[in-house]
Amino acid sequence: MRTALFGGTFDPVHIGHLMMADEVLHQLAYERIRFVPARMAPHKAVQPGAGAKDRLAMLRIATADREEFLVDPYEIERDEVSYTINTIRHLLDSGEITGRPGLIIGQDLLEGFDRWREADQIERLADLVLVRRPGTNDARFDRRHVLVENAMIPVSATEIRERVQNRMPYRYLVTEGVYGYIRRTGLYGGPLVRM
Repeated sequence: MRTALFGGTFDPVHIGHLMMADEVLHQLAYERIRFVPARMAPHKAVQPGAGAKDRLAMLRIATADREEFLVDPYEIERDEVSYTINTIRHLLDSGEITGRPGLIIGQDLLEGFDRWREADQIERLADLVLVRRPGTNDARFDRRHVLVENAMIPVSATEIRERVQNRMPYRYLVTEGVYGYIRRTGLYGGPLVRM
């Protein structure tokens, strides 16, 4: 099956992530989107606010009603920094995906892409699928890629974490299940609410 990989910290997964994945399925005819949450992202100075198990649980909750969306714990289960090239090689070697995978990349990450570990090999092994992100320009990207004309929903995981911590509304920025999980666990410094 044609599969696109969607990596990130997903701290937490929100409606913007899910909409981007849906747009890639619709516009590029992928059959599966494989969400790969990072244990530790090499390009982020601040590491995730929620632990790996919580982020994995929220992703599973958010994608449970879509058989086209899979959650892969490969990077979470490795006790080291997550590098995209390692994940791509693992999935190709394991036979879990067939053919050339897509790799979903937000436009906000393009400027630093050439500094990713083995960026040339990533381009050789995967089709680069660029998704538009709010607040980013159509930056020049000289590598072979396809640009998805996705809806840009102005929401970020950082904003959601801040809203939770500051007791501000965030209910409709995440799925109902993720909202319930955050409230039940008291993630991000929010109030612990019995449900």
